[in-house]
Amino acid sequence: MPKLRSLVTLTPTTLSNSDALYEKAMSHHHRLNAEDVQQAIFIDYEGNIDKPPTLLGWRLMGETHASIIEAAFTVCANRYGAKSVEFQDHATLALHLIELAEQEGRKLVSWSEHDFRVMAAVLSESDQVRLRTVYVNAIRTSRPWHYLTQGKAAKDASLAYFSQLLGFAIPTRYGLGLVGQGLRLIRLQINEGRTYAALTKSARASWVSIVKHNRFDLAAMEFVLRLITTPRKLQDTLLALPEEI
Repeated sequence: MPKLRSLVTLTPTTLSNSDALYEKAMSHHHRLNAEDVQQAIFIDYEGNIDKPPTLLGWRLMGETHASIIEAAFTVCANRYGAKSVEFQDHATLALHLIELAEQEGRKLVSWSEHDFRVMAAVLSESDQVRLRTVYVNAIRTSRPWHYLTQGKAAKDASLAYFSQLLGFAIPTRYGLGLVGQGLRLIRLQINEGRTYAALTKSARASWVSIVKHNRFDLAAMEFVLRLITTPRKLQDTLLALPEEI
C-alpha cells in the first residue's frame, strides 16, 4: 500500500471551501459515496479493441476474481501465476454479477462506460435495463472530485492518471500498453493448435502479466474511489499522519 504522505493535497484551490458545497456536488445520483464504494463490485474487462473481450475481472470486499470469457483461451485456465482463472460463459457471468448487485444492494462499478457497453452487448434488452439500474461509471465521480479539490478539470480521465495522482503505484511490467499485444500473441499461437505448454515462454509470460494487470487495475480503482469519497476532514487527518504509519 502506498504511503499516505505521497498523496496530493486534497483541499480546494480556486473553489469555495464550503464542506456543504463539496458534499452536495459529490452526492449526485450518478456519483458514488463512501458506502457505495465500500460495497461495490468493481469490474474490468481485458481484450483487443477489434474483438470480443477475453477476460472479465471483478473485485468485491477486497478480494479479486477473474474469468476467461473467450472460449479459445480456455487452454489458459488455472495456470501457474494465474490460478483460479477459469472459463465462464460471458452472459452467464454478467447476469451473476448483476443479480449479486441487485440482491445485496451493491453498485456495479467500472472506470468508463466501455465496460458497460461490453457487458450490455451479451444481454437481452430487459437485462440491459437491470444492468443500467445497478451500474455506475467511476469517471462521473472522479472528474467532479478533481475539479472541486484541485480547482481545475483533470487533464486525463484515465485510471492511470488518478492512480498516479493519488499515490497508487502500478509496476511498469503490469501497466499500460501490454494487454493488446500480449493477447494477439497468445491468440495467434492458440489458433495454431498449441496447448498451453506449447506456447512460447513469451506468450505464457504475457498471459500472467495480463491477469496481474487486471488485478492491479481493480485494486487501483478501489483505492482511488475509497480515497476520493472519504469525508474531507478525514482526508486532512490522513494526510497529517506521520510518514511511517
